[in-house]
Amino acid sequence: MDSSTSTLGSTSESNSRSPLFESPCHLPSRTVLVSGSSNLPLAESIAKILKCPLLDRVAEPFSSGEPHVEILSNVRDRDVVIIQSVGRNVGGRSTNYYFMELVFMIDACTRSNARSVTVVTPLYPYARQDKKDRPRVPISAKVVADILEDVGTNRLITMDLHAAQIQGFFKIPVDNIYAINEMCAYLSTFVNPDEYVLVSPDNGGSKRVDAYSEKLHLRSVIMHKSRDHTKASVVTKSILVGDVDDLKGRTAIIVDDMLDTGGTMVRACETLAEFGLTKIIVVITHGILSGPAVERLEGCEAITEVVTTNTLPMEPYKEFSKLKVIDVSHFFASVIECIFTGDSVSKFFE
Repeated sequence: MDSSTSTLGSTSESNSRSPLFESPCHLPSRTVLVSGSSNLPLAESIAKILKCPLLDRVAEPFSSGEPHVEILSNVRDRDVVIIQSVGRNVGGRSTNYYFMELVFMIDACTRSNARSVTVVTPLYPYARQDKKDRPRVPISAKVVADILEDVGTNRLITMDLHAAQIQGFFKIPVDNIYAINEMCAYLSTFVNPDEYVLVSPDNGGSKRVDAYSEKLHLRSVIMHKSRDHTKASVVTKSILVGDVDDLKGRTAIIVDDMLDTGGTMVRACETLAEFGLTKIIVVITHGILSGPAVERLEGCEAITEVVTTNTLPMEPYKEFSKLKVIDVSHFFASVIECIFTGDSVSKFFE
């Protein structure tokens, strides 16, 4: 795969989009859309597909840095869909800022007698803090769920939760949809069983890789850290679990839900190179890409391409030569349409 041909958001309409999302979408007249300020391009694309303009609103900080929110259109007795990506600092504003902006927008709608409020947050906030695995730490993902419910959210739509059990933190319906169909539609245009192998970077991602393996008809392996505790100083060694015969010379496709600073991913790629997998495609749903991530990924010769979606704004990374962005706006638009027209969303989980 020649990574030099990859461009920001350059998905092919005919080759990389799942057939589930080919038809134009429409919403009932009572349903309205409003966007936060974190990922306006995604919200505008969803609105265009749904043929439903975004409501006028104010979403900007006061001089003190506090979020300033005002809905400038009537939402009384309307089904309001709020679209807000939370998970990366954007434009000098923090993750916390965008979360509070979302909370204030929900409150503004409920206080204006909206019939219902559906929140579309493609990357669930604080999803990596989903359990109490050390003394005196919060379960932040549960706190987020409590706040969203308490402020008036009636339904949540998200994508590829870091931990699927986060759905159990809510009493309201939660639709955790998956990017696998969109990703596989792109990957299937060039992968083949003789040259590629799927890799899970850890045991926790094994089910995700199994699903990709089934759809793409590729073999898969799992990276596992083995620790020898018999030595005075514990030795950690990464091993590959699965069908590891004849891997040398193949291209590895590492699949994960998110990529933040890139340190762990680059170390995983270096380990794979030791097994003869010297060309690697990184496939991630949420490209957080904070701090030194881009520099690290660009500097890793084994990585030929980084494939991600536009759940977070990708415009800041248009100079990242290895980046390939898959547009998921049709996916979210189709799910929103099904929910408000009474159609089943089960087809999006096949």
